[in-house]
Amino acid sequence: MAPFLLKVPIALNQSFSIRTDVGICYRNEWHYHSEIEILYILKGNVSGRIGDTVYNIKTGDLFLLGSNLPHMIMAEEQDGQKDDFEAIVIHFSPAILSEFLSLPENRSLVALLKKESLSLDIKGNARSIVVDLIKALLFAVNTQRLIYLLQILQAVSESKHDCTPISSASFKSTHAHEEHRLNKVFNYTVEHYLHEISLKEIAEVIHMTPHSFCRYFKSRTNKTYSQLLIEMRVNHACKLLKETELSIAEVSINSGYMNFSNFNRHFKELVSKTPMEYRKSYNSFSKTPAS
Repeated sequence: MAPFLLKVPIALNQSFSIRTDVGICYRNEWHYHSEIEILYILKGNVSGRIGDTVYNIKTGDLFLLGSNLPHMIMAEEQDGQKDDFEAIVIHFSPAILSEFLSLPENRSLVALLKKESLSLDIKGNARSIVVDLIKALLFAVNTQRLIYLLQILQAVSESKHDCTPISSASFKSTHAHEEHRLNKVFNYTVEHYLHEISLKEIAEVIHMTPHSFCRYFKSRTNKTYSQLLIEMRVNHACKLLKETELSIAEVSINSGYMNFSNFNRHFKELVSKTPMEYRKSYNSFSKTPAS
């Protein structure tokens, strides 16, 4: 189906919402909303689709998603259970700050919130600052809520080096009919990406020839279908490298790769490390005592 317009519930005595979503009850359909979203992952390791990008989402991640940007969580089933997931979610309309944003001191905030296809992965010092503010906001009341929200936006707008765009700036959500076709492709891919998917097979999902499908998919997503498969398989491999003791060869096979050389090459291209280097760096980081 097309991404649906989600009506975000906001209490009558509040101008924006903040809540904690527990479990995969978190909205995992392809959807969008007029509100800007701040998403902090308390627990989880899943894939997500943000605009035209498939993204690996893990504990500690922090995202800022712009108005009307389609997104979804793609949780996988393990032993009949959906992946565990917990997040703090903030939704607010830029309209609540309209007059305030017109003040000359707020030029950087205006520039941030008006970006086309706004989608940022927030890391480094900015993430530490924003996460502390989000946790404080959870328990704030009255005017203090707005103060914390403004401080969050200020921290993001002043930390350009810590903020990486996710979806391409040129991404535009397509019309309902096109979204229906494209969503069928994504849904089929999510279900089968750990197995071989030929161009003929995926093209038949939306009743196209392989040649027509290649042109169609590239024009709608700014990437080839093989690039999408590589991203999803490498994301899954990262998860296995962190959460299991499978050998690198077993991770390759369990991530949909029958060719070990291709697996190593694709992994290095996307992650800038070999699978072994990635596992060692993750293990080293996870065992470092907190200061």
